[in-house]
Amino acid sequence: MSINEKLMVRVTGVDRTFARSFTFGLTTCDPSALEDEAPRLPNDHRALLNRPEVWVFKEDVDKDCGVDDELVFVIREGGK
Repeated sequence: MSINEKLMVRVTGVDRTFARSFTFGLTTCDPSALEDEAPRLPNDHRALLNRPEVWVFKEDVDKDCGVDDELVFVIREGGK
């Protein structure tokens, strides 16, 4: 993604029996660099914050989401 580029995720289904929240994240890490490490990546996404790349997460993005809702993510100048 580029600065100010929008990434839109459309909700196509909701399973209210799933008891955990949905967390969405972006990283500066090249996914191909994780190929050998993928089996060792932590289950808790917060542990990724200790890695050298930049990792940004938004937790509970599914709160009050319904089918056909659109979630839009933007990286602004300065990284927010």
